[in-house]
Order: sequence, then structure tokens, then C-alpha cells
Amino acid sequence: MKICKDDPPIYVGANSSLDGTQFDAQFYHGKDGLGDATIDHPRTGPIEGKGSVEAFIDVSKEAAKQKNVHLTLLMLGPLTNLALAIRKEPNISSMVNELIIMGGCGNAKGNITRTAEFNIFNDCEAADIVFKNWNSPTLTIVPWELCSENSIEWVKFDELFTLKSPVRSNVGVFLSKILQFTFGTQHQENRLNLSGAVICDVIAMACFLDPSVVIEKELVHVEVELQSSLTRGQTVVDWGCYDGIKRSKNVKWVTKINKDMLIRMLEKMCFV
Repeated sequence: MKICKDDPPIYVGANSSLDGTQFDAQFYHGKDGLGDATIDHPRTGPIEGKGSVEAFIDVSKEAAKQKNVHLTLLMLGPLTNLALAIRKEPNISSMVNELIIMGGCGNAKGNITRTAEFNIFNDCEAADIVFKNWNSPTLTIVPWELCSENSIEWVKFDELFTLKSPVRSNVGVFLSKILQFTFGTQHQENRLNLSGAVICDVIAMACFLDPSVVIEKELVHVEVELQSSLTRGQTVVDWGCYDGIKRSKNVKWVTKINKDMLIRMLEKMCFV
């Protein structure tokens, strides 16, 4: 059973990547990262004094003490804070039952560079630390190519995320405000370039809330490229190489989901 708090605590994280650089996606996700939906809304959760690194460690240690607790970490952005937590507490992965990351691409068709996905590229060194140090095989990747293959067609998107419907739930209104920023009818360029709305975080959250939405996943070896000026940030996946090197399979890579189930989950969340 998954228990969701009405007012979850908020922890402040790092303000730059491990190498000091910083990218943002304001052009795509708004100034607040949520389609500017929160700018006119007060925070609902208390902002805690401790930082996110300490929170990762404390929550993991507490969960490890309780045999009836299943702890899953769901990462929807760059992995800076988790990497810092691993540096401070190298055994953190042994205390966590599962880590789900929305990030990476297994076909080298990136969305921020030619070969790299945004979340991984935003802090390549952090991603490298996580992939190299996480306890296999409790690491699950929900990759960019899976999300783009399961875009929400525009007719269904407008049905789910219009702000005009009088029967929308609070979650539906919030999601609509977030997504209209990027995919609303006023953004014709995005709509012309895509067959539907690519909503990555929603897909990753669906995989977390109900693992049965995942139809297929493959156990593979993944490394993050750090050196090349052309492919920095690429998640290099060994799908079965014939170079004679036996690489440990450290990642469960999601390759197929039940899209109909995803749509039903969205409909249940969006409407009263």
C-alpha cells in the first residue's frame, strides 16, 4: 500500500550540478518548472530546515529499520542530490527497495543534445555516480524514448487537460495548468512537431503507483558518457554486445507500458 501525505515536507536541494554548471528548461516548463502553475499558489507543504541530501539519508535509514516499510525513490529530474547523498552515505542503496529514474535514452536519440536526455545531461557526473554505485538490480529507468513512444494524442490531451470542464478534480486542474504551458492549443509549433503530448513525469509516476502498467523491461548494463564533446551525457546501454566483455546488468530498463491503463489512470485522477 502506498501512503500519500496531504502536506508532504519540502527539502531544499542543490542549486547547481556537481561541476558547477546549470541548465534550465524554463522555455519548456516555465519559471517554476511546473508551467508556472504554482506562481499564484502558496506552498502547501512545510519547508524543512534540513537539506534534501540529509533527508535522503535519514528517510533511507529509518525505512531500513522497519521491516514492513517498502521505500521507493522516484527521481524526476537531475540526480545531483542523490549523488551527493551517495557520497555522504555510500550504503544508501542497500536501504532502499527500489529507485525509479525518469531519464536517459537507450536509442541515442536525445532531447537536449543529439544523443543525451535532459535530466542525465543536466548533471552527467551525478548520473555517473548513481549508475556506478547503486545496488543492482533495484534501479529502474523510465527512458525518454519510452515516453515519446507513448505520447497522449491531441484529442485525448484536450479532453483530459482542458481548463474549461466543470467536473475537474483539483489534481486535474493542477495538471492542466502545468501542461497547457507547453502543450496548449496556443502552442501550435509543439503540436505540429509532435503526434501528441510527451508527458514523461506522468509516465514515471504511473510506473511507481502501479507497477503493473509496465509490460516489458530489460535487464541491461548502462554507463554514462562523460568525456566526448559529441556524446557527453549519453546513457550507453549494452543491449547485448559481441565484444566479448561480460558487463554486469545494473539497470531494469522499461521498454513497454500499457498505454490504455495509463490513460485510465489519468482519467481517474483528472475528473471528479
